[in-house]
Amino acid sequence: MKSWVPYYSLWSSVPDGLRSTGQWKMLGFIPRKGAIPSGRIVDPEILGNLPPGYELLEEHGVTKLVTKKTVYLYKQDQCVPYKAKPSTVAAMKYFEIFAKQMRRDEWISKTDYRTKLESPTWYRCKAYQSAKGFEIGLGYPKVKSHVDQKEILGVIGHKKTRFVVIDLDLHNGSPEVFLSQAKVLLDLIHGKNGWHYQLSVEKLNGIQFFKVFGDPVCILEITRKLRDLLLSLNQKHPDLAIQAKQVGMKTLGN
Repeated sequence: MKSWVPYYSLWSSVPDGLRSTGQWKMLGFIPRKGAIPSGRIVDPEILGNLPPGYELLEEHGVTKLVTKKTVYLYKQDQCVPYKAKPSTVAAMKYFEIFAKQMRRDEWISKTDYRTKLESPTWYRCKAYQSAKGFEIGLGYPKVKSHVDQKEILGVIGHKKTRFVVIDLDLHNGSPEVFLSQAKVLLDLIHGKNGWHYQLSVEKLNGIQFFKVFGDPVCILEITRKLRDLLLSLNQKHPDLAIQAKQVGMKTLGN
């Protein structure tokens, strides 16, 4: 046990320059083998005894400050360059863009954890404590599981984001109207200023248009700008908006 290593109970209180092994990996480094941690994050509890598996942090008479969770932290000069596999680099980038700025304590899932199979509906999940006392939230390991197609996850927005999405649905609508709407969006944004699209190769029920930002932006501000853009398309293409309404589909501005 490294009981003499300085500890912090909140990430916000960790000094600049100290990072966990996982955080350093995302920056292309890894702690040198045998490096002595420069700090650690703990989840302190006040107990009257020291249960098995717990570490003593402080002792004041009969009261003990203990922890079962410890994440060690290192400085950059304690690290060496780390070259991850291409698949790992891609998963890290995916996490940085699509999850890092989102709610980390809540997310949505379409995986039934009892059967490990796809669920017919989405349901909301919250961070929980593992058997070892570690909080399991929407961190890199869980996002990596999504990238590896072991889980189907969705994010919940927070204050900032590095992406926005236009979700153009077909479902049971008119294929002709859908293709006309898709053409308008493709001509306007595809391949421009960070926009790209994705669609299913198995069953085409819609197209998702993504815009990716180099740095986090205010989610409320960018959502307002995107809504204004889509509303303007109804004015530029009034006939298409009328056709969509006539067949019970959403217009581009809805």
